[in-house]
Amino acid sequence: MTISTFRLRGTLVAFGVLLACMLPASPAGAHGVDPYLVPVLHAVDPNPPGVVVQVRTTAGEQMLASNNQLMPLEVLDPAGTPFLRLSRDGTFGNVTDPFFHRTLNPPDVPVRLPADAVAGAAPRWTRVDPQGNWGWFEPRLHPVPPGVDWRVDMRFESQPVVVTGALEHPATTGSFLAQPARRTDGVQVDIAQGRPPAMLLVAPGRRVVVSGTGGVPFLRLDADGVFANPPTAEFGQNPDWVARPVGPDGWVRVGAPGRVTWLDSRLGYPDRQPPAVVERMHRTMELTHWQIPMTVDGHPTALRGTLSWVPAGTPLPTRSAGSGTPRLPLVCGAAVLAGAFLLVRRSRRAHVAPSTPSTA
Repeated sequence: MTISTFRLRGTLVAFGVLLACMLPASPAGAHGVDPYLVPVLHAVDPNPPGVVVQVRTTAGEQMLASNNQLMPLEVLDPAGTPFLRLSRDGTFGNVTDPFFHRTLNPPDVPVRLPADAVAGAAPRWTRVDPQGNWGWFEPRLHPVPPGVDWRVDMRFESQPVVVTGALEHPATTGSFLAQPARRTDGVQVDIAQGRPPAMLLVAPGRRVVVSGTGGVPFLRLDADGVFANPPTAEFGQNPDWVARPVGPDGWVRVGAPGRVTWLDSRLGYPDRQPPAVVERMHRTMELTHWQIPMTVDGHPTALRGTLSWVPAGTPLPTRSAGSGTPRLPLVCGAAVLAGAFLLVRRSRRAHVAPSTPSTA
């Protein structure tokens, strides 16, 4: 090892404490003592042609809507004011509506409202996506107290559209387990199971660049700190980074030199459950290998590992001796691992892209 056992242990404990806040903690805060409730859609009444509405759980409860019609679908805030418009012409956000800004990040992330975003202000519509589909963190999907059905009002061609559902416990038959491969270059890695899983990378004194989807640089570790690249999809999976200031080079400083923790859907499975044939076998099975390209001191390499399915009640597989990778003492323990079944497809990065205000 390139760092002492004591220092590594301290780093990993800190990682576990951080994950206690990063992973299922957001839903837990909304759902009281039960972090494993997920929103379930019951009805879209009426359901206009060309309109699709879905719900899912990522870093928080999200609603997704698409509309391929020329007539816009309007999503209303709790006061009945439209804050989203989706149509064939694209997605527009009412940037003077405070509720619009609250939907860009999970509920536990502090909101920085523009000065002109006040209740009752005249609407100003800004195109936020060229397509007529959008995903947003919808606070109404986790009503308090839990058990109360949720409701989101919309409007299509002046006709009210009511979307209803509830928070429920999905059937749990097991969990996904992401594990890193052994390394021999002194870079330390570990993974905490979650939705999506979180990666810890420890590389003091090294210059590391981790690639995002499509090979675009996502993370940079050097002597000045840890920096993340906002345009990458992986940046959007880490909502606590979104509100941080962007540096002159376009990157966001997200940590001190030598170590970084981030959520990354590339470590997980693109669905809540494995293939049916795997579930029926009721035994631990390796599903796939994952790989995240990176460079260490300018030399190409990759973060590699496996993703397995572990049926409920089955002992977790252990790493082989001499892997060179520390076992993470997760603060959340089995509760975090049990939450792995909640992994869903990568969420759209929920923040407003720079654009010129336009009227719709």
